[in-house]
Amino acid sequence: MGQRIEHVLIDEFQDTSNEQWNILANLSEESLSKGGSLYYVGDKKQAIYGWRDGGDAKLFDTVFANSLVSNLVEEEEKKQEILGFNWRSTKEIVTFNNDFFSFLAESESVKDLVTKLASDASYALQNEFIENIKNTFYECSQAIPKKNEQLAGYVRFQKIPKEGKKSENQKEVLAVLEKLLKEELLPRRAYKDIAILVRDSTEAKIISAHLLALNIPVITENSLQLAQHPLIEQMLGFLAFIDYPMDNYAFVQFVIGEQFFLEEVGLTKNTIYEWILRQKKGKNYYKAFKEDFASIATRYIEPYYQQSGLMSAYDMVWEIVKSFHVLERHPENRIFVLRFLEIVHIAEQRKAGDLASFLDFWKKYGKDEKIPLAENTEAVRIMTIHKSKGLEFPVVIIPFHDWEMRRESGITELVLDERAYLVRLNSKMLEPASKKRLERAKEMLHLLYVAWTRPREELYGFLYDYDLDKAPPINFIIAKNENMPFSADGFFELGTAPQKIAQNMLKKDTEQEDSKQAECEQEVVQVLSTLKTSQKTSEEEIGKELSMQETSVQELKITNPEIIEPKIIEPMSWLPTLRVFKHVLGDSFHFAKLRGEAVHKAIELLSMQEKQAISLEKIIEFTLASFPALYEKKEELTHDMHAILEWMQNDKEVSKYIFSGRSEVEILDEEGNIHRIDHVMEDEKNLFIIEYKTGEEREEHTGQIERYRKLMEKISTKDICGVLVYVDKQYIKKIMK
Repeated sequence: MGQRIEHVLIDEFQDTSNEQWNILANLSEESLSKGGSLYYVGDKKQAIYGWRDGGDAKLFDTVFANSLVSNLVEEEEKKQEILGFNWRSTKEIVTFNNDFFSFLAESESVKDLVTKLASDASYALQNEFIENIKNTFYECSQAIPKKNEQLAGYVRFQKIPKEGKKSENQKEVLAVLEKLLKEELLPRRAYKDIAILVRDSTEAKIISAHLLALNIPVITENSLQLAQHPLIEQMLGFLAFIDYPMDNYAFVQFVIGEQFFLEEVGLTKNTIYEWILRQKKGKNYYKAFKEDFASIATRYIEPYYQQSGLMSAYDMVWEIVKSFHVLERHPENRIFVLRFLEIVHIAEQRKAGDLASFLDFWKKYGKDEKIPLAENTEAVRIMTIHKSKGLEFPVVIIPFHDWEMRRESGITELVLDERAYLVRLNSKMLEPASKKRLERAKEMLHLLYVAWTRPREELYGFLYDYDLDKAPPINFIIAKNENMPFSADGFFELGTAPQKIAQNMLKKDTEQEDSKQAECEQEVVQVLSTLKTSQKTSEEEIGKELSMQETSVQELKITNPEIIEPKIIEPMSWLPTLRVFKHVLGDSFHFAKLRGEAVHKAIELLSMQEKQAISLEKIIEFTLASFPALYEKKEELTHDMHAILEWMQNDKEVSKYIFSGRSEVEILDEEGNIHRIDHVMEDEKNLFIIEYKTGEEREEHTGQIERYRKLMEKISTKDICGVLVYVDKQYIKKIMK
């Protein structure tokens, strides 16, 4: 690579670690040696990634002044430029930061901070920290371009009495924040103009929960993630249950969902909780639910369970969205539902169109999926300071400055008698512990700089009124700064407070935009529905019939909704009328594969019953009802399945496996992949891995057992025995170690 690269450009260089630079240095040396260049850009004041071994601000100067790379360049060819203008912020914001951080570099306040944090540290360590801070913030002042000189800005910080527990102090901050938003900012500012910056996700949750309770829309880093949205979580639980009805966790995940299931079926959360508490350990929850809530199970769950072998994941999700009235009940979550449908469609394009394959796809990639965030989304932004780096906002609020020093931890090198030892760091190791504390204090100052330089027009901050000897580092350094004097009533202000202005026109425009957006999204939903329907059939008669059915139902509901008897949901009810069946991935119909799935389902149903609790005919009838695509072979399959189930039920050894142990056991390997075993049973000495196979014996079956055996050996001390049950041939093959 070095032979091809002539010019190296590195952005955000202050976040480069020594290990990263060691790699980049080789490329840089190669490019410089043949007349190329090295160009790196950064800001030492914004080095905030020390916790991940990045952000060594000293590296910024070392590379330029004294390194193998710099020695390859003549002195006259070395150039260092400082960007002197701040093109982002108004005069008041720039002036405030210039005054505060310049004082930090020139005053004795840093020495006082060192004395507070590391009085027992060596003089060399203390002096290194002081010089590092002064070097970082020396000549940090920025000029204001002429075009920004006339723009009005405002800075205000407010002290809040610190009394009682931390939770009580946080409530006081939330009260002040609420007043600021309601009385000063929101009457003249759009939601999207305001950003609230916090230290960590815990603070973000506290702020977002409070604002949501006030009906103030917010966007946080987690609120954009599909996997963490409650409605999507509940829908995924329903899909996971349909794929594997023995999964009690998946069943509970959707059945307690207020946004999805409970709201539609009319049950309360307390009712379901009380029902769950009554269930016996080891019992299948769905089987019990069918007994206690038969009508709900028949109407809302059973139709999807019966159609699971035929419907693609996309069809399943779309039918669920329609049948459970998800978009009608939760229009505010429309964008999450549409994005989820889009992900299901993407999975289908990547050959993960059936339900089981989609769920595997989601486990691998779903946690990283987010909804796209438009810049004009009307919501207050709440984010960590780390995430805000490089961004700007008209208004910034920093509600918490009491960033505590974390407890010393990690591994450090200790030299005793000229020998080096790796030891775990603790507060008793004075010099290493002091160094760690000072490094964290330095990073806090960098974080403060990043936070305070994000606003374009207005900056607001709240500070607990600590006694100086008990103040955390940031509160301490603010109290020591002579360029930030507070009034007797606990306020610091710079600039003129903006006046409240009427926002009737703004609100009217926003309402119009929301209306247009809702109409647009409704059109998207209709297009998606029409598109999926057209992919399934080209027969006009079916489309007309479906349209007539929808019209008649709507008319009935409008006429007298109270007297209509709820109908059982029939997902994809139009599909069996087609004469051509297709595989869920769009390929030609694979009879052997679908037959194998049907046989496995029948065996699973058999294993769920006590011996001869229900007739084999009922099991076969229920199984085939779940696979409409096999209807033309119904007579042949009924005969085959009856023979298979009768043999398994009556054979002494096979029945021992079926009616004890667990079916569909999932194992997670070291790489996070899920392996599903048909059946697992154990006795006092052995653990049996049982796989059911249709068709002929194949060598790959033995390989599959061997893979499962290796996984089970890591979690069980018993002897592992593999068992292949060839149901068509009606014989057993044991694979011993």
